[in-house]
Amino acid sequence: MPLRSTLFEIYRALQKVVAPGLKYSQCLYEDVLNSHVNGEDDWLDVGCGHHVLPPWRAKEKSSMVGRCRRLVVIDANWASLRKHRSTSRLPFREESFDLVTANMVVEHLDAPETQFR
Repeated sequence: MPLRSTLFEIYRALQKVVAPGLKYSQCLYEDVLNSHVNGEDDWLDVGCGHHVLPPWRAKEKSSMVGRCRRLVVIDANWASLRKHRSTSRLPFREESFDLVTANMVVEHLDAPETQFR
């Protein structure tokens, strides 16, 4: 078994003892998305990077994305954006989206309030 896999197994075993019920932040994020994404949603993911969910959750991501009507991803990094299959042109009309997400993005914004407006 590769070292990384062994370390994850040790981590999971220790986590159950040290912090039972603790959930990885990306798993919590996925839970929240699952509770909001449905077949009627036009979804905008701002600052998408390379993926909506971590690569090890690819199957779950595909299922979730398949449940929305449309997923549009935007990112300031062109190389990241090119890795996505969904692209659209800016600007969008007001109220174009039912769901807007920004996973691990807000902490990088200079003026979050202004940028959200």
